[in-house]
Amino acid sequence: MCHVKKLIFRNGCIAVLSLLAMPVGAATIVVNSAADSGAGNCTLREAIQAANSNAVVDGCAAGSGASDTINFAITPLDGSVKTIAPATPLPDITAPVLIEGYSQNGATANTLPSGSNAVPKIVLNGATSGGYGLTLTSSAGGSTIRGLVIQNFGEGGIQMIASSGNTIRGNFIGTNAAATAAAGNGSNGLRGGIFMHAFGVGESIANTIIGGTNNADRNVISGNSGAAISLYGGTSPTGNRISGNLIGTSKNGMASIPNSGRGIDIGGGIGVIIGEPGNAAANGPCSGGCNLVSGNYGQISAGGSATADGTVIQSNYVGNINITGNAVLPSAIPNLSGVMISGAAGSPANLGMTIGGTTALTRNIISANEDSGVDIQNFGNTLAIRIIGNHIGTNVAGTAALANASAGVHVMNTTGVEIGGTAAGAGNLISANTYHGIWLEGSINGRIQSNRIGTQVDGASELGNGRNGIYLGTNGFDLSDGNLVGADIGSSVGGNIIAFNAANQPGGDGIVVTTGVNNRFSRNVIFSNKNLTEPSGLGIDLLGFDEQTPNDDCDLDAGPNNLQNGPAFVARTAGGVTTVSGLLNSAPNTTYTLEFYATPPEVDPALAPEAKLFLGSTSVTTGAMPGCTVNFSVPTTTPAPAGHIVTAIAIAPNGDTSELALPDILFANSFD
Repeated sequence: MCHVKKLIFRNGCIAVLSLLAMPVGAATIVVNSAADSGAGNCTLREAIQAANSNAVVDGCAAGSGASDTINFAITPLDGSVKTIAPATPLPDITAPVLIEGYSQNGATANTLPSGSNAVPKIVLNGATSGGYGLTLTSSAGGSTIRGLVIQNFGEGGIQMIASSGNTIRGNFIGTNAAATAAAGNGSNGLRGGIFMHAFGVGESIANTIIGGTNNADRNVISGNSGAAISLYGGTSPTGNRISGNLIGTSKNGMASIPNSGRGIDIGGGIGVIIGEPGNAAANGPCSGGCNLVSGNYGQISAGGSATADGTVIQSNYVGNINITGNAVLPSAIPNLSGVMISGAAGSPANLGMTIGGTTALTRNIISANEDSGVDIQNFGNTLAIRIIGNHIGTNVAGTAALANASAGVHVMNTTGVEIGGTAAGAGNLISANTYHGIWLEGSINGRIQSNRIGTQVDGASELGNGRNGIYLGTNGFDLSDGNLVGADIGSSVGGNIIAFNAANQPGGDGIVVTTGVNNRFSRNVIFSNKNLTEPSGLGIDLLGFDEQTPNDDCDLDAGPNNLQNGPAFVARTAGGVTTVSGLLNSAPNTTYTLEFYATPPEVDPALAPEAKLFLGSTSVTTGAMPGCTVNFSVPTTTPAPAGHIVTAIAIAPNGDTSELALPDILFANSFD
């Protein structure tokens, strides 16, 4: 192996060629002046021109035609910050190049696993030039921008035009040199920090990395007018990654320096990765490849009718929270939802979109947002969206409230959203939010499984959402039809824990359906949901905000879940087993699944039955008209605890699920 280095001296500027460190023929061009033009020295403007043209420019050595390096040795070499203030926009970068800000005397990259102690010494200040700080064109693909402070440019900090394979790491974009105050790029809410776009026919942006999982990779992208990071990837872009950045905060992640647009705005891309575990620690501060996206006007957004197949949003702390994930970080910007998906295209047969993950290192903490934690409004697009394993509305440990100001998860006019799942670790913790835990407005065939809604992470301690645990309704366009809450037909897994909710409203309940049909509720644990006017709410409420809905002969009425009749005259005897008896009057000649539960001994469980313990299930078939009735007497799998009252639900073949039955108090305990 050859270790020879050749030094070429031109007009006081040194170009270093290393056969070991660089491709054969690659040049190092050293900027030695902070001026805008050289006068015999080498300025940044001229260094870019030399790298682009492979020619000597004033005091700068010629680029090589390979991937050149631009280093800095601006005199005096005294460790002070050097500010480059171009009078006009710098030239577009048209050839691959590494711009290495940490080469300047006194500069050091970040070494902290959480936050940043980076000390950059090269500032690009665009207060007098306008335009973008740096622009990478399509022919500059494969470039790296590292160790710069980029501030006060009128259009934005960094622009990439159909340029792929670039890496942006270790920079402060939109702040002062200490990353403690704003010095934003962009104007009027446009462009902002990093703007990547490919709007031409056949153009795309692929394999670009913003940040990374190593400590030294972390960017601070804060204080900009407009989005911190925008990706409009063009035709089928792949492999773009945004990880490990501080977006909207100071470099220690403990003070707000908001961007006036979205934190991360994805307008198209296949397989975009937003956040990675890296060397993060479970339940610790945001570290490794975790993005802290805090205090911006909107946090993470994807959609805009663009393809989003394979997008993964994981390992991020999103909301007005600090880097510890344990406290609110007040911001001057009233940010919107934590994660917003609107109009994102894709095929259900493909990869879809995943928000979260099944381990402590891949879940997101989505808390203290000014609207919903996760807001899905996909308006007929077919992209499969999965929300799994996240903490939504709580601190990182899942033990204290950091409430989102609306719902924990809001789904509107969208088909097939999965919230939780049956795999280990797939359930979300959705608690302490100001409005409903989960709010479905026009959700079709959604699946809500294995979540803890209104509890702490232990599934037992109180941390209720302000209104109902789960609310199914309409926004005036689509009904909420065919949703599954709990276990699939024939399965014993997938039930949710729905408890302690509805403290902020009268008439609140565990699950409420105001519009929509064929919604199946099975094997959920529902208890201790309460409200302002009564000590306990209904476990399941059809119509909403009322008392128990009465049954009707042969179940001919219509309404939410077709106002499915529930069992009646439910009583139990006890011994070595519990036997539940009663009757069901419903649609004639139809087979129903009955599920039996024990209601805890709250103030008056006979008026507000809940479902704290699943006892067992059976199938029954109703008789012909006019009776439409079937009697049942069934031994349950699990005996009811002493003092609990037994109740039941009926599930129709199409999924319509009844309210929990009012128990027959007269006989409920007569044989105990």
